[in-house]
Amino acid sequence: MTYQEIIRRTAANLSLTSVSSAFVAVAKRDMYDVVNSITRKVQFLKAVRTDTITDASGDLVLQTDFFFPVEVVFFDENGYQFVSVELQREAYEKWIPNVTVETQSFVNLVTSATPDTYVWTQENEDYDGKVGYLFTETDPRALKWKPLVDGTVRVIYATYDDTAITTVSNSPEMHKVFHELIVIGITLKLLYRKLLVTAQEIELIAIQSSIKIYQNEYKDMMADLTSYAEKKATFEVQRMEPFDFLGDRSMLL
Repeated sequence: MTYQEIIRRTAANLSLTSVSSAFVAVAKRDMYDVVNSITRKVQFLKAVRTDTITDASGDLVLQTDFFFPVEVVFFDENGYQFVSVELQREAYEKWIPNVTVETQSFVNLVTSATPDTYVWTQENEDYDGKVGYLFTETDPRALKWKPLVDGTVRVIYATYDDTAITTVSNSPEMHKVFHELIVIGITLKLLYRKLLVTAQEIELIAIQSSIKIYQNEYKDMMADLTSYAEKKATFEVQRMEPFDFLGDRSMLL
């Protein structure tokens, strides 16, 4: 279904016999809002970005269509995966990877006028030997990590379309079986506006009844779309594994 067909079906839901240029302009803006709203709720558009990284830089500015991170994987130059962990901002800022413990003489230690410093913290216990990363809250968002390594980073993320709808002959980047969801979303936005300017009680009751019907239909179809977005090709049975106190498979006999 193209954007033009979506607008025509929306007009049919409102019992409009003709579509004016003003109606098309309003419907296009509403369509943009509805598509972004669906994307925010479902987060089903996935993209993959792979970049070469070096030990000279520890941040990566993400493209404008980046919306929500799904997974981040770091690889060394031979293609082997680094152990990595996503950190909260507080832990990331406090963590200094691979700290070398420096000792002081007893005289300097007891006569020094400066406070003692931590050269080994809980963050070192938790994160040393791993690549720690986080996403900034900036616009555009950026990925930061440490320690600095040579290799590649692969970011799997949800996207959104930040371009206004100008060409009505195009189709939404959504499976066509869910295009009706956009029609219902636009219909609801137009009915809400119509509700505010309606003076006759009979017409008011009719609009309220229509809103309730479309809201229920919209809710059911959003649930279907969410299930569709999370569906996988195979069903994986939950498995339980015994605790391995070694944690290093190379040491297993």
